[in-house]
Amino acid sequence: MVFGRRVEAPFGVEAEFRPARKAHPALLVSNLPALLMTCRDAGFPPAEDEPLEGYARAYLADPFGNRIEVLEPLP
Repeated sequence: MVFGRRVEAPFGVEAEFRPARKAHPALLVSNLPALLMTCRDAGFPPAEDEPLEGYARAYLADPFGNRIEVLEPLP
């Protein structure tokens, strides 16, 4: 659930699969701290990186090892 709405992103695995660790999708979210807590509790600990001006952000890995960036605009 994101913003109270269901969001689906189809990801799959192909033969000879290698996870994307540098190239990645970025998702704009609200209440980033709550999302990160939910991910930690589910066994997907976030990683932090250099700040991005105007945004709070973190990175997650999906169950296949792909990198996913989550961002929330700062007030």
